[in-house]
Amino acid sequence: MKLAFHKNTFYAAVLALTLAGCGGGGGDSPATTSPVSPPPPAPVTGAASLAAAQVLAGGVPVALRATASDGSSPSWTLGDGSPGRITVASGPNAAYQPPAAVTVPTVVTLTATWTGGSKTLRLTVYPDPGAPRLELIAGSLGSLAMLDGSGTAARFANIRDIAVDATGNAFVADALRFARNEVERGRPSAMRRVKPDGTVTTLARLPYGHADGSAAQAQLGEAKSVALAPDGSLYILDYDGDLRVRVLRPDGSVGTVLDAAHTDKTSVRILTDTAGTLYLLTRSAVWRVTGNSAQLVAGDATDTRSEDGIGSAARFQDLTDAAWGSNGTLYLLDRDLVRALVPASMQVSTVAGTATGAVGPVDGPRGTAHFGTPTSLTVNSGQIYVLDQKGSDPSVERLIRRVALDGTVTTVARFNDPVNSAPASTSAHTLLRSGAGGTLLLASQGEILRGTASGGFTLLAGLEGDSTAQINGKGVQARFVSPTDLAASPDGNVVRPGKARAGGRLARAGVARPAHPQDRPGRYRQHRHRRSVRGRQRHRRRVQR
Repeated sequence: MKLAFHKNTFYAAVLALTLAGCGGGGGDSPATTSPVSPPPPAPVTGAASLAAAQVLAGGVPVALRATASDGSSPSWTLGDGSPGRITVASGPNAAYQPPAAVTVPTVVTLTATWTGGSKTLRLTVYPDPGAPRLELIAGSLGSLAMLDGSGTAARFANIRDIAVDATGNAFVADALRFARNEVERGRPSAMRRVKPDGTVTTLARLPYGHADGSAAQAQLGEAKSVALAPDGSLYILDYDGDLRVRVLRPDGSVGTVLDAAHTDKTSVRILTDTAGTLYLLTRSAVWRVTGNSAQLVAGDATDTRSEDGIGSAARFQDLTDAAWGSNGTLYLLDRDLVRALVPASMQVSTVAGTATGAVGPVDGPRGTAHFGTPTSLTVNSGQIYVLDQKGSDPSVERLIRRVALDGTVTTVARFNDPVNSAPASTSAHTLLRSGAGGTLLLASQGEILRGTASGGFTLLAGLEGDSTAQINGKGVQARFVSPTDLAASPDGNVVRPGKARAGGRLARAGVARPAHPQDRPGRYRQHRHRRSVRGRQRHRRRVQR
């Protein structure tokens, strides 16, 4: 009995220990557990970018874009020494304002920062080059073109006529030849103003054609002559296959004063009197324009003799130029005669010159004096001046000849026209106009000179025929002949391919020199000749084999 009790007690103790180890045995007490650690937070990532990588000094602000994965707004900072400023440092409107000016391209550092990270970006600020323009690297602009500027920086394409106002401003009809094809029709005429200081400004340059309207709608053909209207408008003798008289108003709009049906096809010149009345010159008659019609003042449209008379009884042989005298008389250049027309009485008389007798310029009184090949006429300080030359060759000596009202002709100035004289070459100076303060304006196709009746002409505006020779040199000292193309070489030089004897290249410093030895004058043909001889020899050897 004693042993059995002992076993039961043992089993009971084991069961109690087992239940205790299981946390129960029927009791309600909770089990004891160990604490669990939360997972670590994900790292914050971000992105940043610039709206532009290259900007101009003084330019518009650059948008700064940055985002963070936690939804926060990154902030921007400017690197040490970087010019400019950050106007808004964070948010959707963050922006960088470039500096007002830099002298060289400058790198700017911008950093976007967010929680636990950042990104640095760079942009380059370039000096402001100013208004769009072309810069001369080497050579000269010495050619015919339409470029505004002051003095020799300006260019004219083809000066057809000049009208001068009371303050000395010269209004120039600048037009290329009649557009015969689509290419030439892309070269419009222009009305340009030359101030007394030589500043040239284009007032209107219209597409080729015929259309009235605003400055954006109007078209113009070849401007052959120009005259001043009292309200500041410009009358234009316009040719686009038909002749018309057009008007360019101060607001840039264009209208038609005299249509093609009422404008004689031989019209050569228009001009206005002191009252603003418009006159039209044909080869053999003078007309007064009233409304959209022209009334004959003197001459005959079909008879080209030279004869004094009244109105339609008078005859002109070949009118080319005219100018008003202070007495209200219209003086006309009629081939080799100077004629006078009094509009009120329509009386035409011969002032100077003879159609027969001596050949070439001869000074003297009426009936003896003779003109050579006069090209233009003007009136200055009550005196009539004629631009004359000894013959038809444009390179011969030019003469300015004064014509007194009694018919006496005196040569007051002589000069050699620089046309075709190397290294400079210009078209002939054939247009003479009266300037302000007793000065005279002398014009060729591409330049205007200013002087006095006694000569002393100097360049006022434009520059023509700066050189016709190929000249090596630096920058504006170099000269090119008929350049046709440009190409950049890997070393940064600009190569100008050209004719066999005109090849050359422009270095970055603007120095022009021959590109290859065989391109030097006298070498290229020899080089090609040697190659052709060797080629023929090789061909004969192959045939013989």
